[in-house]
Amino acid sequence: MVVLVIYSKRFLMDGISKYTNLTEYIGVLNFTQSSFEAVIA
Repeated sequence: MVVLVIYSKRFLMDGISKYTNLTEYIGVLNFTQSSFEAVIA
């Protein structure tokens, strides 16, 4: 039971950090896609 609480707390913190990095990740994806489109065109 205690392990479950620790795990879910760790999962929650990981989710928060992933959420804060999401906008940065999307920005990188958009930049990569733009670069590919520029190379293809």
